[in-house]
Amino acid sequence: MRRPTWFGAILALFVAGLSQAVPAASPESPLAQLLQQLDLGPGEGPRHWLERLGAFDGGLARERLLAVTRDGLVVRALDGDAAHVKMTVDFDDELRREGAGLVLVHNHPSSSSLSGDDLSHLGKAGVAAVVAIGHDGSVYAAARGPRFDALLCGGERYSAVREDVGKLLVREADAADVKRFLTESSTHLAALALARSRYLEYVARLAPDRQRSFERGRLVFGRVVASVSARLDARKESN
Repeated sequence: MRRPTWFGAILALFVAGLSQAVPAASPESPLAQLLQQLDLGPGEGPRHWLERLGAFDGGLARERLLAVTRDGLVVRALDGDAAHVKMTVDFDDELRREGAGLVLVHNHPSSSSLSGDDLSHLGKAGVAAVVAIGHDGSVYAAARGPRFDALLCGGERYSAVREDVGKLLVREADAADVKRFLTESSTHLAALALARSRYLEYVARLAPDRQRSFERGRLVFGRVVASVSARLDARKESN
């Protein structure tokens, strides 16, 4: 049976709404332009940075952080362990200096998105952006959004955002996918929700395998991001 023309129009709007539930950053955004300037756009740039970070093929599975200028000049470097880079007092003082305009670039052996600890650096006056480069070539970057809130973006309330993402993934996803989604995508979805509510500017360029995995869960992820963002907006309006 042939469906009426209005059915196709409604279906198209529904699909478009779902696709917008997981927002894509504009290539003209200041953060996207900064990544391009640092040679962190599509291509060989991420691998070049992984080599600078000592995370090339066969390199140590640990994090290393570089504080760089917008032109890519390295100002400071700091080594960490497999999951964390601990700040020194003098380094932290530099990051709090108004006008420093530093970009924090580091590697993620797990290839996951920015953690709460990563995002917490955006609350420091001298940090312009934070960037994580996965060992698979994925690139995740964030800067302060127009509604930036240091307590929410990596602070004491960030854990509640992550918990909301996790609970919704458990409820919305097929049982066979939940563990993988929680491991691979929960930090990414938290950042997307914060970006959708304009607390962050966020750009993510996923490596091919991770992008294919993300596409398989896109409808679930769209519902999760939209729901968490709506909760964030409701809390903002009630305060």
